[in-house]
Amino acid sequence: MQRDIFQSDHSTDVPEAVSAFEDAVWAVLRHQPHALPALERARALGGGMPAVEALHGLALVLLARGELQADVDRRWLAAQSRVHVCGGGSSLERALVAALGLARSGHFVAASDVLSAHARARPQAVIAAKLACSLLFMAGDAGGMLSLTTDLVARGADSQPGRGYLLGCHSFALEEAGRYDEAERIGRDAVALAPDDAWGMHAVGHVYEMRGQVVEGINWFVQHRGSWSGCNNFRLHMAWHQALFHLERGECELALALYDKDIHPAASSDFRDMANAASMLLRMEQLGVAVGPRRWAAVADDAASRVGDATLVFASLHGLLALIGAGRLEEAGELVESLESAVHAPSDQGRVASQVGARLARFLLDGASGRPGAGDPVAMADDLARIGGSGAQRDIFVRALIAQADEAGDAAAVGQLMARRRRMKHDDLFAQRILDAAARRSAAQARQSLQRLGELHS
Repeated sequence: MQRDIFQSDHSTDVPEAVSAFEDAVWAVLRHQPHALPALERARALGGGMPAVEALHGLALVLLARGELQADVDRRWLAAQSRVHVCGGGSSLERALVAALGLARSGHFVAASDVLSAHARARPQAVIAAKLACSLLFMAGDAGGMLSLTTDLVARGADSQPGRGYLLGCHSFALEEAGRYDEAERIGRDAVALAPDDAWGMHAVGHVYEMRGQVVEGINWFVQHRGSWSGCNNFRLHMAWHQALFHLERGECELALALYDKDIHPAASSDFRDMANAASMLLRMEQLGVAVGPRRWAAVADDAASRVGDATLVFASLHGLLALIGAGRLEEAGELVESLESAVHAPSDQGRVASQVGARLARFLLDGASGRPGAGDPVAMADDLARIGGSGAQRDIFVRALIAQADEAGDAAAVGQLMARRRRMKHDDLFAQRILDAAARRSAAQARQSLQRLGELHS
């Protein structure tokens, strides 16, 4: 057995392989691009480490791409085999392998439970906590994230390796729970302990958006750009957040420039990149920015390649926005049918598709096709947290529901949706446009009523 810097044991007698595994863990915690190369290096150094195969498999699961399933299965079989050869493996190895076995079959919450139990038993195993939070984030279990990080932060010490990254996870969980003051304080502590903690920076950025602190948000992302620009594709999401603030400030050209250079600079098969791009383009259009067909076409091409892949409802719904935005309604219809078929899948995401994903997708497609959407948009908004992602990301669907209800003249639904949105975030330019449109309609209706009254008395 060899022990790593996080006090986890590994079934190997090759310390260099353990060192390479540590490099992979640091890369995951920092959202840096060399995690998989580090795992490949650990594999090449020998030692047959089960954790290498299991972490590789979990990293592939988090990409939520159906075509990677065969590779995920291979990693799981290899990890299982190596644990068996090692006589059962260490507690970390057993937890990672068990979690991969559950996650590969679509049971993200159960996989996170295994990792959370290990992290609670061994609070220094930061990788278990990080992976558990990632799975809970995708599963839409913000309460589970907060419960886990609260326990671990209370039991750890600032001297613990990786402590800053754990604080970053806690900050984000607090923000998603609406505890903004605590989230900002903990997020700043995270970045002070780990200046390259992109997730902690990200959490503080979320706080500023929810509070409507536009200047503070821009300054925060600009101040830390030197750190987050070195991330893997998470840097595109960080640029997305910065662009949100510029857009809210009315700096549309700056937001468009960030979009072209840093948010969607090239085609991508990663659902997170597509989600950034599609939601940003729709936000811009909702504020009257002319984004042009070329940008929509590019992100729709990304989405079209994944029309039949319902691995993650969150990803499918963003793909739908892209296809609708580009006017490719036939492909959008195929995507909706894929989600409707997914309701029968025996997995967490099958349940999400059944509870909200399929009906929200059909509602949005109906609206784009000029048909009245079937279903209650307010109930759909109430169920949105189930699709995972952050409140800031899911806001695009709340906005779409508000816009569709507004277009249908459903003032009651608009009012209820706006009230729900205010529980999460400060009124913004989008809210102001909706309120201004409602005021103009009321004024027009009043004028018409007066005109009719005058005609009756003439």
